[in-house]
Amino acid sequence: MSLKQIPVAEEEYLIGVHVVDKAGNQNDDEILNVKVDNSSPVVNFTGLVNNTPIRFNENIVKGDVLDTSFESAKLIIKNKTMVIVSQYDLTISNNKFLERVEFAPDQNNTLELNAKDKAGNTNNTSRQVFVKNNYIRPTLDVNRSVPVKIDAKNEMTPRSNSFLISIKQMLLHNNSNNI
Repeated sequence: MSLKQIPVAEEEYLIGVHVVDKAGNQNDDEILNVKVDNSSPVVNFTGLVNNTPIRFNENIVKGDVLDTSFESAKLIIKNKTMVIVSQYDLTISNNKFLERVEFAPDQNNTLELNAKDKAGNTNNTSRQVFVKNNYIRPTLDVNRSVPVKIDAKNEMTPRSNSFLISIKQMLLHNNSNNI
């Protein structure tokens, strides 16, 4: 048995099948419901504008993947030399995804979003962002000084004085035992 492939428009079809072999054997008529899917998934990043700078800690990537027979989606992050930094199999919920990702800092990163449906149709989109590093650089005025007055005599308390006396006695006692 062979079937010819003919191009058909995207929709659902009811196909009647009746098969007879050379010996005259035949089946009962079968009705098959076939859905033809020629459409690629629709993929988009949300909240990321192409060629914009972002901070290294702004590492949540969001987007949409729309398809009636969705199968899988993958997010790939590449550094400025197009080497893969990280990749993620996305979980799509209500046609949306949200993924915490790892970027290559202090350089351009290319984000590639690839989706595939059950019919084998694919689609992709990409964004490029410059990822800044998040160094915390506090500004200190190292030339500014504040005078400090030390009054060691009046800093002594009765308790600290008795502690010093105890240490002196221990040292004297240990030295006398070693003679």
